[in-house]
Amino acid sequence: MKTQKIITGAFVHDGNKLLLLKRSPSLSFFPGKYDIPGGHVEFGETLEDALKRESMEELCAEIHVEALYYAATYLFPERDEHWVEINYLARLKNPEKGIALSKEHTEFKWVTEQELERYFDKGDSFLPALRKGFEALKRMKQQRAF
Repeated sequence: MKTQKIITGAFVHDGNKLLLLKRSPSLSFFPGKYDIPGGHVEFGETLEDALKRESMEELCAEIHVEALYYAATYLFPERDEHWVEINYLARLKNPEKGIALSKEHTEFKWVTEQELERYFDKGDSFLPALRKGFEALKRMKQQRAF
């Protein structure tokens, strides 16, 4: 059966760096790959509420959702799935409390835009979303400067 899923992602930043999570090697989908906090939107849930819930589940940390910056669709024909991904800029609400990862992830890293290619292949379909996140972050900083 063909399915369509709505996914939210949080470009959690500290003003200059992005929080990346490494997926557990035991996961069936993208094992061992880096990604950002987020996940499926449950029926009846708002996009921002889904993102806050997923971030709490994956990071044991609350986030402040700042702004929508990217939307894309992905087809996974081998799984008969079509995903709609909607990403937001976000910050940790209480960064001093730290992060405690769920079993879905094995590590986290704070990375700059220049470091992205260390964690993603050049052709990775997720890389454009992260680059656009850094672009949106730069625009937001410029707007605050005026």
